[in-house]
Amino acid sequence: MKMKKSLVATLVLLWLTSLASAHSTIVFRHRAAAPPTCNAPNTFDLWTDFENSVESCTTCVEDGATWTKTRLVGSGAYIDYDATSSPAIGSQFMRVYSGTDNVAFSSVPFSASSEGSIFFLFRTAAAPPTSAVSILRSWSTDPAVNTGIKLLQHTSGYLRIYHGGVNQLASTTALLANTWYYIWFDYDVSTGSDGRISLYVKQADGSLVRPATAETTITTGTDTDSVGGFDFCAGEGGSGTTATNDFDRVIWSNTFGGVDDVCAN
Repeated sequence: MKMKKSLVATLVLLWLTSLASAHSTIVFRHRAAAPPTCNAPNTFDLWTDFENSVESCTTCVEDGATWTKTRLVGSGAYIDYDATSSPAIGSQFMRVYSGTDNVAFSSVPFSASSEGSIFFLFRTAAAPPTSAVSILRSWSTDPAVNTGIKLLQHTSGYLRIYHGGVNQLASTTALLANTWYYIWFDYDVSTGSDGRISLYVKQADGSLVRPATAETTITTGTDTDSVGGFDFCAGEGGSGTTATNDFDRVIWSNTFGGVDDVCAN
């Protein structure tokens, strides 16, 4: 009797198993791609967000970086380290205003090196400008004495990079007025005619991932001076252009291409 019950139980189990197999479906699930990695502040040699700044300072220490109002030419020029009008990230940014026919530079020193990589958020009130407007200018030991690595906004609205006597105009992204952009600027100094700059640009979209393709490059630059820091600028001195340039989240690494993907927060 026990054998019959055991046999029946086994047959029922086999029947239920076959029934389940007949009505089951194998589902292959696609694994979503992992999100791009991003680098936190301690990954880089300098990281400034301007969230702790006060406008009244002449020399402002922000996240360990010392910013100096290096040049304010003319009565109309000013630098505001705690501007708050429509920031891209956080609640504050740096505004550099040239005044009419004037120029303003806010300078930050790095550890002097022969190569580096900068990321920053940028917005301009005038695009395109009526005259070329400085955005970024290198210096070696004195912020008031610029060397040959720089970034300008051209009258076409596109950006132009300079490396000593060599320059190159970008032709993909024409900047729009009052619009935030992410900019990556890689550079190394020249030993004669081999200096490099790679410029990457994209409109701010919340994803601080470096574009796969450079906006424009230089590979035959001639500036041989080491870079000890940069001026973040508005105006070009005597150009007759009133420029308002906004900057936020300035990040620097002492290696070419060292600032790649950046955390959004």
